[in-house]
Amino acid sequence: MNIDHLEALARDLGGERVRKTVSKIGCTCLLAKWSHSKGRDSNPSMVLFLHGPDKGEPIYSCSACHKEGSVRDLVIFHWIKTGRNMMKWIELLDGEVTEEQFHSRKKMGDRFSGKTWASEASVHTRGRQDHPQVARKASSSTPFFDYKCLEELDKVEEIPWSEYEPYLIGVPRYAMERGLTIETCKAWDLGHDKSMRRLLFPMKDYKGRLVAVSGRSYGCAACGCKQTTKRELCSSCGSDDVDDDEYGNPFCSICGGDVVTKGRSMCAKCGKYSSPKYLHSKGFKRNLMLFGMHRKSQDWHEGRVYVCEGHLDVIRLWQAGYRPVVGLLGSAPGAAQVEMLVRDFKKIIVVPDGDSAGDSMATKLKQMIADRIKVQVRRMPAGKDPGELTTEELLEFIGEPTFCVAPNNDDC
Repeated sequence: MNIDHLEALARDLGGERVRKTVSKIGCTCLLAKWSHSKGRDSNPSMVLFLHGPDKGEPIYSCSACHKEGSVRDLVIFHWIKTGRNMMKWIELLDGEVTEEQFHSRKKMGDRFSGKTWASEASVHTRGRQDHPQVARKASSSTPFFDYKCLEELDKVEEIPWSEYEPYLIGVPRYAMERGLTIETCKAWDLGHDKSMRRLLFPMKDYKGRLVAVSGRSYGCAACGCKQTTKRELCSSCGSDDVDDDEYGNPFCSICGGDVVTKGRSMCAKCGKYSSPKYLHSKGFKRNLMLFGMHRKSQDWHEGRVYVCEGHLDVIRLWQAGYRPVVGLLGSAPGAAQVEMLVRDFKKIIVVPDGDSAGDSMATKLKQMIADRIKVQVRRMPAGKDPGELTTEELLEFIGEPTFCVAPNNDDC
């Protein structure tokens, strides 16, 4: 890459007031849309350096938002956020294309949309780009960002199986209460930390390496009580000296003020503060993992996958026959999670929780995937998680496990 390429890159990423010197480019911040107030940069605050320290790769730095890093990561960030295919810049930064190839691809990139840029399908579908099926096929065949996240996940140290094995002796009654069978618990290698009263889920990456362990609390670590409460405090003076009036309404005995419940949850029986619902071991990278992804090859079915939120949702769906199934481990999809789904599957059936967070998760996932692969959503009853439903209820709300995705990405 030379200084002219760096100038062209700054303009391509939306930079304004671009100025070039022998070894650097000045322009408005290329991250302003996401990191500046009001989403703009009134001054040319960013500098792109052709070489970093010790003649290394190109780097960037913004004096306004104080963001800095490699230009390669900057390009990948734009790729994720905008959905534009920027493989031409990645390859140029990595030195995998010649000057002649770069300009040839750039000319083709100006002719087609960002998503179909330089895809093999683009070459064979000239004049037919307005056809939705052709456009969707061209888009899905385009290579997209999926390796950077895997590189980062590969850096996470593997946990020796011998360290987790002692927790595999028996499973808590809680797992049975949630509808899991002994066979299912064994198939997913669920563990049991008796001292902390936690059901353990081994977190395996796409290669099957054990990289973290998640533990879900099913009772107070001190007395085993499953009920929690919060302290009742006066909203005026903060006193916890609370009494009830003749109608059973709480009030402060000191100043008579209103009482609110606040603070950390504590055990309703022994009064000790309860630990968080979920605890994770060192190395846990939620946004880089899809819980259950290691079973993809075992449970593969026509390139289709079910996607839900939590650990228990995944295992409960798997037990009911919905395979393969993976979990986002939260209601906020990560960019790396989305790219792994797009890379490995052709059809996605989203099974969110029946609440506002679940609705938000399904909406965000569909927006991030756009039209690259087929996506459908199966709604749960209000206030219910997939892991709380019986097999009969899952069949009612999701359909048969062998069901095929309907055309036009219509939701049922």
